[in-house]
Parts: sequence; structure tokens; C-alpha cells
Amino acid sequence: MTERGSAHPPTPDCPTPDYYRYPWSALASACLTAHGTAQLAWPDGTTLECHPMWLRENAPGAGGIDPVTRECELDPAHIDARLSLGRIELDGGALEVTFEPEHREARFHPGWLRHVADQMHRPFAVIPEPVPWTAAQCSEPATRDGGAVLSHDDALADALCDLARYGLLRLAGCGTDPGTVAEMAGRIGAMRDSNFGLTWHVDVDITPTSLANTGQRLGSPHRPADT
Repeated sequence: MTERGSAHPPTPDCPTPDYYRYPWSALASACLTAHGTAQLAWPDGTTLECHPMWLRENAPGAGGIDPVTRECELDPAHIDARLSLGRIELDGGALEVTFEPEHREARFHPGWLRHVADQMHRPFAVIPEPVPWTAAQCSEPATRDGGAVLSHDDALADALCDLARYGLLRLAGCGTDPGTVAEMAGRIGAMRDSNFGLTWHVDVDITPTSLANTGQRLGSPHRPADT
């Protein structure tokens, strides 16, 4: 699974606007463009153009992103319409800017900026692309250890990636104890109650009264023809 950040904590003088941890991906250059945005570049050629309004909304510190709660204290409606970038400098690879006419200084973590440049801030950035397959190509579905999925978050993440990638996942070694299905479902997401209960016990029904207990296709409910 692709991670948003790494185990490197932000330095005390360079917090991030969120709770993720990012590697220190030092910037190579930063300059002010002719239309007032900040143009950033990394040593490998990756670039990012930042609007001053976006930088101001994400500026860590009092009057911006609270360093403890990571919530924004700034009401965008109160941002001065004349907002612009004054000083733009690099310090140890981090971006430092001054917002005018506030004369407010802000320092941005280069790893956080890099994850935006790499589009890793988007909601589905860490979800793997689906892989089309046929029955002939997939004689065995992706299989994970059920016990590990119940106990370890890394195993759960790997299993969910397989499910997103192939649309099918087999969990082995889950056990047959009552409540196992509900416990596994609870690991994946919130369970929704219904008139059948949170779970439905499926077993061999010699004289089935429902198609759900047979191997037949579940079609649309029968509706009598109009008369």
C-alpha cells in the first residue's frame, strides 16, 4: 500500500497542516512568478505552483493551522483580498514566505509540499488501480491470512488493497467461532443493521424457502403482469 508519509517526524520549527509524517524532501528552488504564485522545484525536476491563498490557508501556526489540533483557525472570508507573497526563500530545503499586507511569516515542510506535487493528497491517491481479470486468468483468488487481518493493521491494509485491486478476496484461517464474521466485518467498516440482523447465518437447507439458500441466481422480485 502506498503511504502518504514516512516515519520521519516534522521538525519542531516546521510542522505540517495534518497528522501525517513526511520525509524531508528538500526543495531545490523557489521563486515568485509574474502572476504572483510561488513556483517550487525539487532536485528531480518535480515542480509545484502554489497560489498565495492556498498557502495562507495551510500556513501552520497561530492564525492558521493550529499546531495541536491541526484545525484551521482562519476564516477564508476574512482573508485580505490584497493578499500576496512578499519574501520567498528556502531554509534548509523548507519554504519560507511572507504574506502581505499582513507581514506574516510562514514556514512549510518540503515533504508535505512534495506529497501535494505528487498528487498524493487526493482522496483516492492511496487506493490501487483496479485490475481486470477473467476466470481463466484467476484460477485462485487473492488470499490473505484471516487471523493476521484481525490482529494487524498492516495485514488489513494489504487485504483491502487486494480487494480494491481485484474486487475479490479470500481470507483463510478465520476460524468458525460465533461472531467471527461480525468481527471481520467490523475491521473493514461500520456494520449496518437490517431486519435480518447484523449478520445472516447461511447453511445447508434441505427444503429451502428462499433462493438465498440455493445455488440459483438471485433475480429481480417477481411482479404479476398488469391486468
